Amino acid sequence: MVEEQTQKPKTKRNTLIGCGVLLVIVILIAVGIGTCLGDTSTETPEPSPSAPAAQSPAAPEPSPLQPIVLVEKQGYGGDVFSFTTMSDEWAAGWSFKPGPEGYGNLIQITTDDFQLIANVANVQSSLARSTTCYGSGLHQVTVNSVGGEWSIKIVDLRP
Repeated sequence: MVEEQTQKPKTKRNTLIGCGVLLVIVILIAVGIGTCLGDTSTETPEPSPSAPAAQSPAAPEPSPLQPIVLVEKQGYGGDVFSFTTMSDEWAAGWSFKPGPEGYGNLIQITTDDFQLIANVANVQSSLARSTTCYGSGLHQVTVNSVGGEWSIKIVDLRP
C-alpha cells in the first residue's frame, strides 16, 4: 500500500515535467518559424556612380493671387464667432434664404474693440451680397437670423 502512494506522485510529477518540456519545444518551434517568416528585409543595391540620380518632381507653388478662406459657416438662428485676418484687405460674403415664415437676417462684423465694420440686413428677401473690408487683426461676427438659413464666407484677399 505504501508503494502505491509513492508511485502516484512520481508519475504525476513526470507527467508535469513532460508537459513542460513539450511546451518549451512548441514555443521554440513557433519562435523559429516566426523569425523565418517575419524576416522580409532585402538589401537594396547601391546606385552606380554613372547612373543619374532620380529627382522627385517639384511641387507646384501656390498662386499668390488666390484668396484664403478664413471662415465659412451656415446655419439657422443666431451665432457669434471670431476670426483673425493677417492682411489689411479681406472680404465678407453672405446670403439669406427666408423660410416659409419670411422674416430676416442681420449680420454685424466688428473689430475686437467693437468698432463696427459691416452691418448687413436682409429682410424677407433671398439676397447674396459681399463687401470688401479693411484692417487686420481679430474680428467678431454676430448673426441674428429668424425664419431662414444664413451663410457667410470670409476670405483674406492678400495672402
